[in-house]
Amino acid sequence: MERILTTKIALFTLLLVVSREEENINRKACGIENSATNLSWLADILLKAENDQTGNYMGSIWIKGYQGQDYIVTDMALESGGLKFYCFACNGDLNPVDDIKFYNSLTDNERVFSNVK
Repeated sequence: MERILTTKIALFTLLLVVSREEENINRKACGIENSATNLSWLADILLKAENDQTGNYMGSIWIKGYQGQDYIVTDMALESGGLKFYCFACNGDLNPVDDIKFYNSLTDNERVFSNVK
C-alpha cells in the first residue's frame, strides 16, 4: 500500500512539472501570445535545442522583464561553443544586459525551456 502511495505521489509531481513547463513555454512575452512559437527566431532555437546532438543547445531559456522590456535569456552555448549567457531583445537581436544581478536573479518561474536533466 505504501509503495502505491509513493508511486502516485511521484506521478503527480511529474505531471505538475510537465504542465508547468508547458504553461511557461506558451506564455506571453514581448506583447505576443505563445511567444515560443510565434517569435520565429525563438522557435528556431527551441527546435535546435530539442534535436541537439552537439551540446551547443543544451541549457535553459528564460523570459524576464527588466526596466520595462522583456528579454529572452539562454545559458546555451548556441553556435559559439563557449559563451555562458546570451540575452536577446524581442526582435531576436543580441541585447546583453550589463547587470550581473539580472542574470543572477533568473528564476524557475521565468524559465520557459530546459533540456538539462
